[in-house]
Amino acid sequence: MDNDERLRVLIQKWFNKHRRKTLKNNQSQPQPHLQIPDMEYYFITGKIKENYGGMTKSLLLRAKLFGLKNISSHFLTFSYDPEFSRKVKGIIAKQKVNPKMTKIQNMYVDFLIPNSKPEEQYQPSHLADNINEVVFDHEDPSIRFIRDEQTNQIEMIEFFHQNQHMEKREEYNTQGQLHKVSYFSQETGKVYQELFIYQHTHIYMKKEYVDLEEESKNKLKEMIWYAQEGIKTFKNEKALRQEWLMNIQYKSDRKKLFLVDSRKQDKYVFQLKKRSSSYYSAIIHSKHYETEKTALRSDYNELFSQIRKQKVDAVFFITEEQKTDVVKQFGHQNIFFLTPHTLDRSSHQVQDHYMADPHKVLMMARLTKIKNVIDAIRSFQFVIKEVPSARLEIFGSGPQEKQLKQEIKQLNLEKNVFLKGFTQHPDVEFRTARMSISTSVFEGCPLSIMESIVNNCPVITYNYDYGASTLVKNDFNGFVVEQYEVKQLANKIIELLKNDEQYQIFSENCQEIAERYSISNYYQYWVTALHKMLEVREKRDHIQRMMKPIHFKLIDISSKHHVLSLDLQMEGVIENRKKVILELVGYDRDNHAELFSKNVEDLKVSFPIGHAFIKAALQRNKTKYVDFYIRMRDEEFNEITQRLPIAEHLLNEKGVSKIDGVSYKTIKGNYSWKVNK
Repeated sequence: MDNDERLRVLIQKWFNKHRRKTLKNNQSQPQPHLQIPDMEYYFITGKIKENYGGMTKSLLLRAKLFGLKNISSHFLTFSYDPEFSRKVKGIIAKQKVNPKMTKIQNMYVDFLIPNSKPEEQYQPSHLADNINEVVFDHEDPSIRFIRDEQTNQIEMIEFFHQNQHMEKREEYNTQGQLHKVSYFSQETGKVYQELFIYQHTHIYMKKEYVDLEEESKNKLKEMIWYAQEGIKTFKNEKALRQEWLMNIQYKSDRKKLFLVDSRKQDKYVFQLKKRSSSYYSAIIHSKHYETEKTALRSDYNELFSQIRKQKVDAVFFITEEQKTDVVKQFGHQNIFFLTPHTLDRSSHQVQDHYMADPHKVLMMARLTKIKNVIDAIRSFQFVIKEVPSARLEIFGSGPQEKQLKQEIKQLNLEKNVFLKGFTQHPDVEFRTARMSISTSVFEGCPLSIMESIVNNCPVITYNYDYGASTLVKNDFNGFVVEQYEVKQLANKIIELLKNDEQYQIFSENCQEIAERYSISNYYQYWVTALHKMLEVREKRDHIQRMMKPIHFKLIDISSKHHVLSLDLQMEGVIENRKKVILELVGYDRDNHAELFSKNVEDLKVSFPIGHAFIKAALQRNKTKYVDFYIRMRDEEFNEITQRLPIAEHLLNEKGVSKIDGVSYKTIKGNYSWKVNK
């Protein structure tokens, strides 16, 4: 190391010491008393995966930390899962939640079965507490056993007719208990009926399917639940899930927050009629857009559609950057709140002293395309040329495992890159690593980076949305490199492997970043957000009641010198008119973006239709249709919106109006634009 480099290191050490002292002084100030609102909390996702990832970790930690403040919660899952009870026992055994404060519930296990009254019994082929304890005649050609490759336990027993067509299939869980029976069509070989079973013989639900020869899979006809109050039928899974949610809503008048963690579950909650005592909300765990920020991801469409309909009471963001991007795209909403992640330990609580292996580079990620593990592997073909003893240890499992093994072999990296599988002890791995790396395509906020810095392990990360550059400050606690620049990634890995003093500085600096995500800060964010949510809802409900008898209608439209003028008619009288701001707002029909708005004065509104600002908004969003609403709000942006209908005599021609070339009346009689391309 030359003199200039030594001077730079010394200056950086002094600067960092000063920053930590300032931070410590600031943290010594008394924290305000934290009090989470007294409500029932329901955290919702689809299923608990065997080796669950960041979203489930975040949900469990939220439930655990709420429990430490004597706030009970429910972790709701919808999907059919024969291993649910075993997974819950494992979560509790690892002390991820306190079972006295958090109830992990599944629709089948905790709603359908306990509230059922079976009218039919199934006679299994072999009645036993554990099917694996039964001695079978394996020479019988009409029966086939399917076993788990690792444990050799029976998973399924298939029964065949004499013509070798399958008759039925019995399915067993890892405890050897029968849980489902499927019957197969002789004509198509597809499932036409499923029986859901508990206690060996009791049928609590049936699924009936329409036998379709031309389709690869039969279509669900109906679901039949043998409920205690009588048989109930449902046309689809959505109706059944909403039955459970409705049951929860009406079991008491106490306030309830339904917080959806998984975007796939949004429609089940937000399309359900909401009681006045219920609050609907969502937390965003991942990127909301496609390749361009104006293109909304399809799985986010339901959420932002319901935000526009004002069915959502709160949206919680993990990073300020994503919240800012959403506001730019969809307009200001006072239901948007920042609630960053935390971990259940701070760097001050890391007391176990492990020596970092100077050659170990760590990656903690599921083996999926989104995590882009292949770039990390490819970087090591350059790393080992400079540091032959370097090792990349990758912990995680997933569908890309086979492909990644092939890549390691093809690049001759078998002695330097290792797929280690899932680990139950991530802290130990981070504490014994020189650094960790993250090469994701996108994240909501990477928990693996948080786990790294809380264990004083420097991070080299791609600069992706969201959270990477927030958690890793370039040249402070790691390096932030341009996304997909594999050679640049390799160079920074080499630099940190070779430079001991730089590693030491980065490791010490991790502590400062970790403190920003302390548990006390986490509580404060949630307390602030939840109380504000209650306040906003109360004000929104007031405006809703006030504006319920008020209706607007477009009664005239004209255009002169490229200025579009609209005349409105209002039915009813607005109380405290001076405190209510009326606006005409145009939203993109496809991505729900707020394109532009204009104040309504004396029931008139006009704007230059060809203005550069409007053109830019339409081009940026690749807008095809603009839907117009009247927005009524106060100065604090407590608002409601209603679609703008058109008078019967207006805009009745086919296609767009000749007045401006864009205006037209929708099938439902509302005002919209069709944008010419």
